Amino acid sequence: MVLQLFDYIHRYGLIGLLLLSGWASAHPYHTSTTEITLRESPQQSAVAAETHPSPAKANALSGTLEIAIQVIPEDLEAILSAHQQQTVVLDKQLTTDKAIIDYLWQHFRLRDQSGKQLPIQWLGKQVEHHNTWLYLEVPFSQTQWVSLENSLLMDYKNTQVNRVIVNWNNQKTPYTFTIQDRVKRVLDNTASESIPTAVHTQPKQ
Repeated sequence: MVLQLFDYIHRYGLIGLLLLSGWASAHPYHTSTTEITLRESPQQSAVAAETHPSPAKANALSGTLEIAIQVIPEDLEAILSAHQQQTVVLDKQLTTDKAIIDYLWQHFRLRDQSGKQLPIQWLGKQVEHHNTWLYLEVPFSQTQWVSLENSLLMDYKNTQVNRVIVNWNNQKTPYTFTIQDRVKRVLDNTASESIPTAVHTQPKQ
């Protein structure tokens, strides 16, 4: 148990320790953690194996993004209840899943290089006492980059910090999203950069 505790603290730091110790009911920190893994399509793998692929082929990405989002359940229930104008409880299956999907479509937006929002395929959720996991897949093809707008729960608390780890090309790349910096290229076969975000009304804390 002690080793598990130290491993948890090592992986999630102070925030993880607070959650583990039962402070979440009055948590002063508002965060989410997302892991995104690119599973390349067979066509993409075949291109990578070519000796001299064309620039268009070499720079085009295709595959499926496997996504796991960890959120604090009290925060998610609060903002979903505000949007639905009724009490939302995460372990209620049918109506809650639709509310979550609608919220993700507005606040967790993946786009290709043309600016088209990529469709989300909902896989389900895992509701625990201190954490809730949301599972998604996002298929895409023939794009040089994918951008992510991650404003999850920033309309609930403007101090919300969303951390994302992208597993791609044998690397783990971390990103941090705040209310001032909500949009980034998370997959990029050209050059990594942050994309300016349009000015939005600041949510009330």
